Order: sequence, then structure tokens, then C-alpha cells
Amino acid sequence: MNESRTRMFDSAWTYKFLAVTLPIFALNSIRFTIFGPAHAQTYSVFETRLEIVTTVVVAVYVCLLLLRTTNTIERMAILVWQVDSVLSIAHQLARLGHAWAAFQCDLVAETSLFCVIAALAIVRAFQVSRTGAVS
Repeated sequence: MNESRTRMFDSAWTYKFLAVTLPIFALNSIRFTIFGPAHAQTYSVFETRLEIVTTVVVAVYVCLLLLRTTNTIERMAILVWQVDSVLSIAHQLARLGHAWAAFQCDLVAETSLFCVIAALAIVRAFQVSRTGAVS
């Protein structure tokens, strides 16, 4: 098998970095979902559109990573990330005034998916650390 298709990242350090940072972001997302924002947030149309474009660019990049890996945990994390990206775009469209994109519990769904992604990152980091190689 082609070695470049068996892993998403080249170094074990990257997996460990993601295993530390993604749970921090997940905890912040949980805090935001439970308690709301720390201060009143108002978003301009430009900021919302910029966030949509950024989400689409990251989603395309993550799709390209899907082609690079054969690891099941990484593939699951990528697929969950794609679903989270779709929910995030729907949330942003609802913020722009598109009522068809709004649904109840969208923040809870996004937070739950992000927590799953963080858990998969931790599992993959332990897997990489245990084997001593990125495969």
C-alpha cells in the first residue's frame, strides 16, 4: 500500500497537538452552549459571510485529507467534521435571515459532534503514541 495514503499527518506530534487542542475547543463549545456568550454578540453580514466561506474552505481541505488516509478513526473524524460543517453553515445562514436553515438545538448538535471529533482525536493520538509510528 502507498505509505502516503495511510496517514493524515506526517508527525506524531501533530496528532498529540490535536488531542490537546480539540478538547479545549470542545469544552469552550460546551460552555457556550450551556451559558451562552460571555457578552452580547452582534455579527455583521460581512463577518457571517466570512465565517461561511471559511467553513467551506476548511470542509474542502478536510475532504482532501479524506483521500490521504486509510485509517478508520481518521475517516470517522473527517465524516463527523463534514456533518458539523454543514450544521455550522446552516446556523450561519439562519443568522443571515434564511429561516429555512434554522432548526432547534443546532448549537447542541454542533457541540455534540465537535465533542465526538475531539474524542476521536484523543483515541487516534493514543493509537499513534502506542505504536510509536504513524500508520
